[in-house]
Amino acid sequence: MGTLNVYLTDGFKDDRVELTVDGRKVFDESGITTKKLLGLAKQLHPITVDGDVARLEIQLPEKGQSVAFEAELSKGNHVPISFENGQLTHTVLKQIGFA
Repeated sequence: MGTLNVYLTDGFKDDRVELTVDGRKVFDESGITTKKLLGLAKQLHPITVDGDVARLEIQLPEKGQSVAFEAELSKGNHVPISFENGQLTHTVLKQIGFA
């Protein structure tokens, strides 16, 4: 069992964001907007996952955008997600820092 830390970072502007992890919806909220000074829109509560790999799907339903990917917890458990140039992007990191 592991823990996944998800951050909605750059490019969000009054967006509805849905996040599914391993087939269960863990987040669904509207009005997500990046705070430019911090480069952070929302830090989600830690998400418990059963295995060493988690499958994530992020959707911006009102913009018709979605991305699905796997995060190997051995490579990191911090997942910043941004929305830039009309695309959802993500990374998997061992650690992350915000101002």
